[in-house]
Amino acid sequence: MALAFTATSCPENAQIPDARGVFVTPKGAETARFVPWTGEASVQYQFALLREAGGGELIFAPGDYELEAGFRIARTNDLRVAGSRTTRLHFAPEPAVRPTLLAEATRGAVTLRVANSKTMRPGRSYQVYKESLEGDRILEFTVKSIEGETVHLTRGVHIMGHVKDIPAGSIVIDEINAFRVIECENLLIEGLEIDGMNRGDVHGHTTYCGVYAVGVNRPRQLPTTSGLTIRGCYIHGMKGRGVCVYSMKDILLEGNHVHTIDSQAMEIDHFAQGIVRGNTLGDAGVGVALNDAYDSLVEANTFQDCRMGVGLVKHFDDEPFNQGNIVRSNVFVGGGRGVNIQNGIRNNTVTDNHFGGLKKANWVEQKGGNVDERNVGM
Repeated sequence: MALAFTATSCPENAQIPDARGVFVTPKGAETARFVPWTGEASVQYQFALLREAGGGELIFAPGDYELEAGFRIARTNDLRVAGSRTTRLHFAPEPAVRPTLLAEATRGAVTLRVANSKTMRPGRSYQVYKESLEGDRILEFTVKSIEGETVHLTRGVHIMGHVKDIPAGSIVIDEINAFRVIECENLLIEGLEIDGMNRGDVHGHTTYCGVYAVGVNRPRQLPTTSGLTIRGCYIHGMKGRGVCVYSMKDILLEGNHVHTIDSQAMEIDHFAQGIVRGNTLGDAGVGVALNDAYDSLVEANTFQDCRMGVGLVKHFDDEPFNQGNIVRSNVFVGGGRGVNIQNGIRNNTVTDNHFGGLKKANWVEQKGGNVDERNVGM
């Protein structure tokens, strides 16, 4: 018997329902509820409810989600954040005109005079760079309210240690990270595409990142915040870092694909400890940075065309930081340098790695005091 199929067309002005949203299951709940996407605020509110519930699960439905500020997850434990097969979070385009300071910012001031302040929003955080956009940020602030050219701050201007002055003409940029994680334990982020859209022309450090996470800040002390896993994510097009984690232990960065990153694709930063395993890291300033890290493992990753594959960097001499780290069984293809260990760092191990397309002198660069064995060319 022949079957006949009749083609039907969608009316020209038909409205296709927006299926974007999140499935939210608070800790202890038996079923998830669906919350439609109406912008970042709709999801940010759900994170606040999950914090009150003591954790749970938030899953993004398939679709594209544009981020203007990113999500803030603060002091929420036992939480899973995941994507569906075609979930994509992407940064919004850069404003056509950037705000600039009309007058010098002075220590303790609670207002700034800003040109083009109409592009700014209360409650949002911003960073200030030199007019040349070179170097690191020279000011961070959060907006309380805006009256014309006067921007009221949530706290007085803090002059960072490396800053001499914050002159008129300095450029104001958005502080936007897909996920800003603060003092969370047992947090899992998995199965998400995060697209930085190569936004902006600033070499970001604490902005334009995929995931920027910090534990309880205890300078020069072992971390007390534990349990962050980022798994199976596709993070790309970041003008800052792909993933960076400070002052946490029991970090696991596993099975991610991270590429086209201006700074570090992944960084275990000040006073942190964790595992970086089975990731593909490409076209980054540094594939993996261990900065004042300790007892961390970088294993079975593939580095493709990174200007530096793995960098061990220190700012502090306190023990046990900058020692006990292992770089093992990775593959480095192309790029400029393989593993670089800053002078003065000792008691780390680089072993059983494979290098292709690099000069042997650049496989493992160190001044001594670390194990360098069974590393071979391809």
